[in-house]
Amino acid sequence: MTPYEWMSGLLDVIGSGVANSNTESGRRLRQCPAHLDRTPSMSVRPGVGGRVHLHCFVCDGQAILSALRCSWDRLTVAPRVSPAEYAAMVGLRIDFPPVVASTSASDMRGWKLEAVHDYGDARLFRHRAPGGQKRLSWESRTPGGGWVPGFFGGVTTAGLPLYRQAEVQMAVAVGEPVLLVESESSVDALRGWYATTWAGGAAAVNIGRIAQVLGGYPNTIVIPDNDPAGLACLARLHAAGLAPHVLMPGADEDARDLHSRLGPAGFDHAIRHLVRAVA
Repeated sequence: MTPYEWMSGLLDVIGSGVANSNTESGRRLRQCPAHLDRTPSMSVRPGVGGRVHLHCFVCDGQAILSALRCSWDRLTVAPRVSPAEYAAMVGLRIDFPPVVASTSASDMRGWKLEAVHDYGDARLFRHRAPGGQKRLSWESRTPGGGWVPGFFGGVTTAGLPLYRQAEVQMAVAVGEPVLLVESESSVDALRGWYATTWAGGAAAVNIGRIAQVLGGYPNTIVIPDNDPAGLACLARLHAAGLAPHVLMPGADEDARDLHSRLGPAGFDHAIRHLVRAVA
């Protein structure tokens, strides 16, 4: 059994749904085990010698393998035990949601590039469909200065800097407020403010990187998304001592929504009030 055949078998065993397949290349789009993947977004295809190529439009390779309780070796070497035996040995069980749509190449018609977010050695592309659905994909820089899809050479979301980290470090140096929000789009919308986020969203809050840059900084103001995932993220920041002040949006709002609703003057007043309270 090749590594590709073994990994495909493991995904079959745990119930990862298939959106489509390419019989010529062997490529399949399957449900990713590392996030709530209703529209299969993980490409699985065979490489040289039967090795496995995995690429998710949302998660990095480490997150996928961790969810599968596999090491990187599983991409190049198939273990002696069968996929079913392996899943039983490590207690691997994932409750995948029902597949609701396909993400085949033809489904990309009409998708528009909404934004590109630069993280230095990686960049995040945000596409949006006419119906409002969004899709995220990553590229990483190669040693030669080129770009490849996904993450290359050990680059992971956890290893990336904060979004616009250099600007945030300047703000810390001069005592300006720093707004910690949940998405790059919210950072981009808060023009005129020192705002930042981490790569990966609420489900992958980068406590270590945030602590490195903002740990102990009293003028940090967290503006979470006011939804279950955002509130869980806020709780993690509180527990780590990284949320000295919180500006809570309305129900189902994020920082961008709050700024739009309050307007520039109202948003400025809310932030400055918290900063004065710090002083």
